[in-house]
Amino acid sequence: MSGLKLAGGGFAPFFELQEKVDALIERVNPDDEADIDRTVAEIRNLYAAYPWMPSAFRDLLNGKNTLPNNKLRVNLFNQSDGFMGDGIYREHFFGNTSMFNLILKAVSEQTRYSATALRWRKRANVSKSLTLAGL
Repeated sequence: MSGLKLAGGGFAPFFELQEKVDALIERVNPDDEADIDRTVAEIRNLYAAYPWMPSAFRDLLNGKNTLPNNKLRVNLFNQSDGFMGDGIYREHFFGNTSMFNLILKAVSEQTRYSATALRWRKRANVSKSLTLAGL
């Protein structure tokens, strides 16, 4: 998705969250299981309350152990918890990229790197190599 030229870079609200989590981890007593459990619960609550946490990551925090196979899903486009988010999050990471352009690029990338396309390219490269080798 490099062609999108996403804004990216450091995002101050993420750093603030990171500092809170780091502070909790530094204070935890590793020999006290109850303290560890309380700290884990506090960290989960911080993440759960974070306004721009995409739904797929919320699922992981709630115990799901894999991300969805289908990278282009309808819930990615939710304004509140979709991938693009809203407000300063959206502006920071996506600039003025439209949802339409993001979808076009995502479909293009998903097609380009699909198992079928990768197999086809591999066969084409093998055939090309054999031809160049004179076989």
